[in-house]
Order: sequence, then structure tokens, then C-alpha cells
Amino acid sequence: MTARPKSRARAALLGSFLALGGCVEVGPDFKRPDAHVGAEWRAQPDQGPAAPGPADLERWWLKLNDPQLTQLIELALHNSPTLQQAGQKILQADAQLAFLVGELFPQQQYLSGGVQKVEQSTHSPTYLPGSPRDFKQSQVGLTIAWELDFWGLYRRNIESGRASLAENQAGYQEAAVLLAAQVASAYVSVRTYEAQLQVERENLTVQREATRIAQTRWDYGEASELDARQAISQLKQTESQLPTLQASLEEARDALAVLVALTPVEVDARLAAGGPIPQVDARIAVGIPRDVLRQRPDVREAELAAAAQSAQIGVAKAALFPSFSLGGTFGYATSNVGHSSLSDLFQWDSHTLQVGPSFTFPIFNYGRLEAQVHVQDALFRQAVLNYQNVVLQAQQDVEDARASLAGSVQSVAALTASVAAARRATELSLTQYKEGETNYTTVLTAQQTELSVENALVSARAAVPQAAIALYRALGGGWQEAPPP
Repeated sequence: MTARPKSRARAALLGSFLALGGCVEVGPDFKRPDAHVGAEWRAQPDQGPAAPGPADLERWWLKLNDPQLTQLIELALHNSPTLQQAGQKILQADAQLAFLVGELFPQQQYLSGGVQKVEQSTHSPTYLPGSPRDFKQSQVGLTIAWELDFWGLYRRNIESGRASLAENQAGYQEAAVLLAAQVASAYVSVRTYEAQLQVERENLTVQREATRIAQTRWDYGEASELDARQAISQLKQTESQLPTLQASLEEARDALAVLVALTPVEVDARLAAGGPIPQVDARIAVGIPRDVLRQRPDVREAELAAAAQSAQIGVAKAALFPSFSLGGTFGYATSNVGHSSLSDLFQWDSHTLQVGPSFTFPIFNYGRLEAQVHVQDALFRQAVLNYQNVVLQAQQDVEDARASLAGSVQSVAALTASVAAARRATELSLTQYKEGETNYTTVLTAQQTELSVENALVSARAAVPQAAIALYRALGGGWQEAPPP
């Protein structure tokens, strides 16, 4: 009957500690940091409707109307080691969170046991004369130690772990956004170099004909050797650009191969048929600046990094206070001394029990613990500043891309007219030269101008999709399509 009051007292003590174990959480509760966000974007020429719909961003590359590009982007999203590496970080963070949740339960739970042969020294203070010096002993027991989360140390760690998991998920999404944009940009670069090579080849055809005419006129004494030499010089100079452009094309294909996780030979086979530079409607909806904060994974990633670090302040503060624990060991122990036997190990009379509460209170290293709080607080302030900087950078990315897109569209319009005029000027100069109405310098100048403006037009046409890609990237488009890790 005497055991019942003791059991009730132990149960009451345990209940008191459990009740205390979840009542306080030291440290700040995270709130989204303030960030300077504009109310609207800078005015640009017609940029389309006010706000992009989800479909506009989810698979924005469809707007470029290039099936081959679509295949390459989707292939990259499924095969890229870079994206898979970001996915593994999510799995790592998820496992770490599971570990932190487990810290809410008894932190030590282990079963131990053993058999020892003991030889006592007769000079040992624990030796009793007449007792055997040599004997064997065995024991087995279960030990549990549980530090109660009185100040929220473990709960703040879990809070930080959850924010870190979400941060890594946002990082995965950001990696998908970047990957899609990189593949599209590399693909446009490939088609741009192919177009530039075509311009060079077409100009070489014209220049070879001009060289033939100059050589013929010199042979018949109708022109000086200078004309022929100038024509040959211009021809060879243009021919010299071909190897450089071809090398640049191969480098662009190699870069694309890395992004889509294929070999260069496999990429060459996919691109062998060639194709035009992708074009896109320049009227891209951008919404309002605050939309970018909701759409861009890197902004959420920076915010969640600050949230994870905020919780670490609470973890550091919890170390300033006393910790309360419950612990105990229950087991069996016996020996072969006297009337005992090793076979008596699991008899009830052989059981042992140690149980009770304990606490620790740091009193002499308080300065070190306070310094650690200041360290975590400084790291949190850095994370907040990084978040604010990411927000500012996001707005700059959108503004830069919109300005580049508008400028590229205007350049294409002007250069298209310029190319038409330059081609006509080359035709007229050649006709006049054949009829002896002008010298070869006029032809040379016309050819150089035509080559220059045609290359400029190719670059301008490529700049339109490149700017559109940058704008979709700045708006955070593409992560919605990323496969789960």
C-alpha cells in the first residue's frame, strides 16, 4: 500500500514538468521585413495588358513559338544535374527537419548491457576482506533522458528547420527559373550565330562577284590594279570571319549541351536542321511591382532565409536559461558472488532503478552565451538586408529587361529599313562600277555598310527574344513547370 502514494507523487512530478515543457518561447517571432517597392513600373512603349496570367508565366517559352526550344527546355528541367542537386537539398532539409522534430521527445533512448570479468585489488578502498577478488557480473538496462523544451529551444529549432525546408524548395524553384532562361538564351545564341554565318556567306557571294568584275576590268585595262587588290582584300577579310563565327557557334552549342545534360554530338544532331531566330510578341504583361515579390522564388528564398535565422536567435537565447530534464535507467544486474548467479539476471529482485528530475544553469559562461545571441542577431540582420537587396534587384531586373525589349524592337524596325537601303546601294554601286561611272572605293564602302547593317539587324532581332527571356526570368516564370525533386 505504501508504493501507491510514491507512484502518485512521481506521476504528479512528471505531469508538472510536462506542463512546464511548452509554455515559453524566447526570441523574436518572425515578420516579413519591410522592403522598398515601387507602386508601378517606369513607362515604356506598348507593353501589353496590365498583369500576366498564370499560363503566361508557367510555360512562357511557348510564346517563342519554337517546338525545338520547347523540347530542349523540358528536357533540361527533367535531366539537369544542377536542378537535381537543388532537389537533393530539399530532401536533406526535410530529413533535418524530421531530426529536429524528434528532439521534442526523449533525446536519449538506448538499451545497454554487458558481461564483465572483475579482478579486485586487495588494496582497493572498496575491497572487503574475505570477499572474492575474482568474480563476474552482468547487467542490462534501458536509459532515457529527456530535456524538456521549457524555453522553446527545440521548437525554435523546428521553426528554423521548417523555414529552411521552404527556403530550399524556393531555391529549387529559382534553379528551375534560371535553367529555363539559360537554355532559351543559349538556344537563341545558337540561332543567332547561324544567322550571322548566313549573312557572311551571302555577302561573300556578292563580294566574289565584285572581285571577279574588278579583276576582269583590270585585265582589260579598264581599271587599275588597286581596284582588284581592294576587292580581294575585302573578300579575304570577310572570309576570315567565318572560322571565328563557326567557333562561337560550336561554343554556344556546347554550352547548350551542358544545360540540357546531353553530349555536344547529341545536341548537334538535334540542331542540324537549323532554324530561324525565335521571335516573340514584345507586348508582355508585367503586372505591378508587388506581383514580382509573389512570383519570384529568389525573393521568397531570401525571406525564408531570414525567417530561419530569426528562429536561431531564440535558440541562442534559450541557452541563457536553466534547462530542466527528466531521466532514468531501469535494468537488471547480478554477479556470481555469494548466493548470486549470472542466471539470476532477469529475476525481479535483480532489478535496478534510477529516476528523477535535474536541471543545469549556466552561471560562469554567461558572457559567451550572450555573445552567441548577438552573433545570431547580427546574422539575422544580414539576412534581412539581403532580402531587401534581392527585392531591389528584382525590380531592377524587370525594368532593365523591359527597357531592353522596347529598345530592341525599335532597333529592328530602323535596321530593317537600313538593310533594304544598304542592299540597294550595293547593287547600284556595282552597276555603276561595271559601267565605269564610279571607282571601286564606292563599291567597297557599300559592301562594308551592307555587311555591317545586316549583322546589326541579326543582333537586334536576337536581342528581342533575349530581352523577352530576361523579362520572363525577372518575373519569376518557369518554376511552376519544374518537376518535383
